[in-house]
Amino acid sequence: MASVILSRALGFINQKDWTSALSTLESAKELPKLFSTLSQEQVVTAISLIGHSMEQMIHDPVFSVIQDSTISFPAIASSDKNASGGLSLSQTPPRKGRAAAGATERKGSKERAVPAFADALRQAQELLLEAHASTLSTANSTMVHRISALLQNTVILLSATSTIHSKVTAGSGFATFSVDLARNVTWKREQSTLQTKEATQTRAHSTDLGSSKRASLGLTTEMAKFQKNYIELVPHNWSVISVSLSDNHHDLCITKFQAGHSPFILRLPLERANSRDADSEVFNFEHGREEMMEIIRLANETSHSASRDFSAKGAKSAWWAEREALDERLRDLLSTIETTWLGGFKGIFSQHERRPDLLARFQKSFQQILDGSLPSRNRVRGKKATKTSKVSLDPRILDLFIGLGDPSDPDSDFDEALNDLLYFVVDILQFHGERNAYDEIDFDAMVVETYDALRGYYNAAKTGSERADDAHTVLVLDKALHAFPWESMPCMEGLAVSRVPSLACLRQLILESRPSNRGDDSDEDMPEGHYVSAERGTYILNPSTDLVNTQSTFKPSLETFSTWKGIVNRAPQEGEFEQALSNSEILLYFGHGSGAQYVRARTIRRLEKCKPATFLMGCSSASLTEAGEFECYGPVWNYMMAGCPAVVGTLWDVTDRDIDRFAGRSFEEWGLFPKGTFKESKRSKGKSKALNDEVIDDAEGDEQVTRNVSLAEAVARSRGACKFKYLNAAAVVLYGIPVYIKHKGGE
Repeated sequence: MASVILSRALGFINQKDWTSALSTLESAKELPKLFSTLSQEQVVTAISLIGHSMEQMIHDPVFSVIQDSTISFPAIASSDKNASGGLSLSQTPPRKGRAAAGATERKGSKERAVPAFADALRQAQELLLEAHASTLSTANSTMVHRISALLQNTVILLSATSTIHSKVTAGSGFATFSVDLARNVTWKREQSTLQTKEATQTRAHSTDLGSSKRASLGLTTEMAKFQKNYIELVPHNWSVISVSLSDNHHDLCITKFQAGHSPFILRLPLERANSRDADSEVFNFEHGREEMMEIIRLANETSHSASRDFSAKGAKSAWWAEREALDERLRDLLSTIETTWLGGFKGIFSQHERRPDLLARFQKSFQQILDGSLPSRNRVRGKKATKTSKVSLDPRILDLFIGLGDPSDPDSDFDEALNDLLYFVVDILQFHGERNAYDEIDFDAMVVETYDALRGYYNAAKTGSERADDAHTVLVLDKALHAFPWESMPCMEGLAVSRVPSLACLRQLILESRPSNRGDDSDEDMPEGHYVSAERGTYILNPSTDLVNTQSTFKPSLETFSTWKGIVNRAPQEGEFEQALSNSEILLYFGHGSGAQYVRARTIRRLEKCKPATFLMGCSSASLTEAGEFECYGPVWNYMMAGCPAVVGTLWDVTDRDIDRFAGRSFEEWGLFPKGTFKESKRSKGKSKALNDEVIDDAEGDEQVTRNVSLAEAVARSRGACKFKYLNAAAVVLYGIPVYIKHKGGE
């Protein structure tokens, strides 16, 4: 009977009839039900409460804009904890119906009662916390991920709709890592299916995790445990950025984790630009994904010359034009994703050096901009504006402005980005009590003043390094987001970036890279990461015997490594491949695909330890296959599951000559070979010669490396070696953590 009632409620939810859904679910409360049905009932009720609250917000003069507003959690610095570095601002609530949202309710809301929709959201949060606790160790991964995403979204909405005096519950903090906890659970479950020898131990670990969650009075303890186990061990110059998609695919949720800081979440509505400007073209997730998949399909089709006849006149130039058009198409897509989806919030990916002194100066300038621009702070008919209690913005909000970069850069155009951020700040004020009518604010003037303040910051910062030393960004992506080459967006160009499947995987890699595991002569000043010896390697070159050019490019240089094992112009035996993965510290594979035709996935996954930093220089070697509601899978997952410190591979099919250029340059940048080892001759003709010369000049212009360069940084530096900067270079990604070469003598 309970299942029938749930089905009926789901029907009402599909029609967005939230009242009928809640009424129907009320009748199921007292009915006997199975454990799984109870969890489903909690989730369905929470969805109905969220939908009902969103419907109520549409009619609220302040919160009607919340669905199209970027929200951060936290948005304001905690008053009862150390709020140093926070920006002192007046109290605030939301935006839209934007013109009139602040004109109403200026009087009479000194101490507003908690609105009904906030109550509904709080009820939804409690239900989702209960469901999360009970399903973490028993439900399928789809249900765990769904509950986690709903919980995160609910808390973000609650943080915006609660008054300044509302206490943030322990559940709110817990929700900041619920999505990543779900990824950890999925990852550990997959590991436990492989480690049959340790099955009992793994099961015990899973049960402990579940039971600790069931005692949901310990949420604060769980938060501290998560922070300690997964965040505090991350090196201080690394950032971990988790990117997830909301349940309805309308929002991108970006969470930034850094040691010594609480998690910082941004909820970015993907169509928010259209909500402010009805003339702007809608570009939602479906549009972006459809275009990405089409580009990948065409890239795969055009990268294989065997299926094309180049004997006809003009065939080769037509193929070249087709590839160039695809390259431009991918460039445009990445630019659109950055400007439309990320907008002003792309600064969250920045690796700029933190300068507290300059940030304080920028804060003061920004405070003056707000004081001079907001009607709520200006005199009205000769009277002072109503004084509101001050609130401190979380300092990471200011950091988003700094993360945009130097506005004096000739290629920079920050108008739209600053506009996006300024609406965000005014929204924070609006959502927490400081009312302003949006059409009374001169945002254009604010953009100009903020631009000047930002320029002042960077003029002063030029005395130091713009990028923090050994800075690194680790991306943890939803299964729907792996196919996008995020690393090649303009805002991440040249940055050292890697990917991991989960924080649990990252924890394992960091712990295994600690100095005690690096061997002798570890230097405290050495950058954090995994270290490999250039003396212990294996290369598998042209195993299919048809990559003659690749073989001639790399064989002479690779043969100079007398201590390496080489397999050239023949297929390796599975035992040879397995031995390379078990004993070598560097593995270079130059063949078709990922080499999965030579070594089974099961063989890799069951390795006690996959030791080498691995290059898989074949087509689609790092692509993941989607499996609907199930988790995605692919060769790179197998390597990560076996504890491989880093895997370089491609997200789609690439042409061999361009990927050879990339590989050669990355070996040089990493320090495996001297600079210039793989320099191309200048015998090319026409357009390709011009491109060749540009690549060579670029290589010669690089300053000689005087410090260790991580594999992630080498990959970023080497994308410019490709003739097709997007179609081929953007395909290359790195899974794992920074890996450095430890040469003889510990250099």
